[in-house]
Amino acid sequence: MSDKRWVLLPEDVLRTAESHLVELGASSVEAWLEQLVRERLTQLGILSPLTPDEQAEVEDQLKRLGYME
Repeated sequence: MSDKRWVLLPEDVLRTAESHLVELGASSVEAWLEQLVRERLTQLGILSPLTPDEQAEVEDQLKRLGYME
């Protein structure tokens, strides 16, 4: 997931977000936007809440317990 793409935002929206990073609990506007998009996609069931590594670990555990082959 290291690939990144540019997203254009209106200057006033960007500046406002930048000036409120502490309140937003983010280190950067990019990090905050990524968190928002991930949360919403997860809520909609479009994106898994687990990383591929976490998903593989869950599957391995289920196989060891006999729930999966």
